[in-house]
Amino acid sequence: RVPAGTVVHAANSGTVVKIENYYGGDLYWSVGIQDSSGIVWQYHHMAPASITVTEGASVTAGDPLGEIIAWPRSMNGATYHHLHLNTARWDGGGPVPKPYVEGWTYFNPLRFLKKGGYVESEAPMQFDVYYAENEATTAFAASS
Repeated sequence: RVPAGTVVHAANSGTVVKIENYYGGDLYWSVGIQDSSGIVWQYHHMAPASITVTEGASVTAGDPLGEIIAWPRSMNGATYHHLHLNTARWDGGGPVPKPYVEGWTYFNPLRFLKKGGYVESEAPMQFDVYYAENEATTAFAASS
């Protein structure tokens, strides 16, 4: 969770392999960067007009990629401008496709970040847990 308009920086060096509107509408723009080990770092919920890289470009860790889009939806009385950072390997053959299709294997991004290579400005806090089958279904509380 960060303020809308926060600049997103590449967590790792690599090649931009996908810039994609993966779900429709301006909220679902993603930048995918493949590092030298083959892992694709997917940055979701980028403001489309702010994306500063192009497919095929090389990036270095720390390079700006774009900005977080303003998230208009509220959950539990709060609006969550945010970034989803996925790390994944494409096992489906052929060119790298959009996120969340069969053929991706996803990993915890913390597995790939170097200790001390990032700084938390706020301690994480879990305040509630919700479940949903997919983005098209209504989430329900874990206690129900």
